[in-house]
Amino acid sequence: MEMFNFEQVLPNSKDAMSEFILEVGAHQVKVFIVIERRRGSRVSFTKKGVVIRLHQLLTHAQKQEQTKAFIAWAKNKVIKHPELITQYSPSKNYREGELLQLYGETFLIKTFTDKSKFATVKVREGELILVFPETSKPERRAKVASRLVAKIMANYFQPKVHRRILELNTLYFQKKITKVTLKNNSSNWGSCSIRSNINISTRLLFAPEYVIDYVYIHELTHLVHMDHSERFWTHVEGIMPSYQNAEKWLKVNGGKCLF
Repeated sequence: MEMFNFEQVLPNSKDAMSEFILEVGAHQVKVFIVIERRRGSRVSFTKKGVVIRLHQLLTHAQKQEQTKAFIAWAKNKVIKHPELITQYSPSKNYREGELLQLYGETFLIKTFTDKSKFATVKVREGELILVFPETSKPERRAKVASRLVAKIMANYFQPKVHRRILELNTLYFQKKITKVTLKNNSSNWGSCSIRSNINISTRLLFAPEYVIDYVYIHELTHLVHMDHSERFWTHVEGIMPSYQNAEKWLKVNGGKCLF
């Protein structure tokens, strides 16, 4: 862990906040340190960055030690789950004539402007059509396009995702599935709730199909084992012996999978 000058990164007064940039490999993420009245200290990943909240009654030395521990935790979290960094990445530019490849399909991007107040996006016969207000700024267009494209692709691919998850469930699990949803989640690739709801990150659509199948199998295995115990991983390996190749792909390329 690199050396920090805690006299510089720690706020110098009560109910104050400071910020600095944390480097993890080639990635950078903002860290905010907040000193406030609270029951205890905590750290979390938010849309702004890593937020460290410290109890104001801690001694200066305790604040230093707590901050050091939280920074180590955040770095370890990013190393294990590099997809966390994607939420801090700049929005993708959807340029006229470029191709967008998702889940085995290719879409030709077409962009237009008109006098409307709001941007719109639609999919039509292999084309992704984006229409922006004439007065919108480029940086605003990129941000809005990212959100709209993620949403429309979730709707477009939901039947295919649902169908494939049901196929894998029939082949290997035969468990009840309540619902399958796609969300543009940046904190994980998928999840399975105690109510048997399976959620898949729309960002997974950028991955090769064997990687996508791995995430499906991973979440379906949670219908049998709700933890990540040795039994869980043995079950996954029994279905997909090469699952570690898929995990490696996500760790190496996950940061590029964003709308």
